[in-house]
Amino acid sequence: MTENRFDTAATDWDKENMRIELARAISSQIALLSLHDDMRAMEYGCGTGLVGLALANRLASLVAADSSPGMLEIYCELA
Repeated sequence: MTENRFDTAATDWDKENMRIELARAISSQIALLSLHDDMRAMEYGCGTGLVGLALANRLASLVAADSSPGMLEIYCELA
């Protein structure tokens, strides 16, 4: 498999403040929903997990998928 630009950028992806703030804003709005610990969710295009991992503790399970192995590697380190 050929490395793509997201694989290359994955290591530093979470270092950009704008990405962190955007993910925080998105996850805080999703958190307003009635999430509970018997719900299961899937996040497609999860990247490094900035949004999904912020919500994972409120769910029974979270399946994360991304087309970038580099992004998934960072996700797994953080999960």
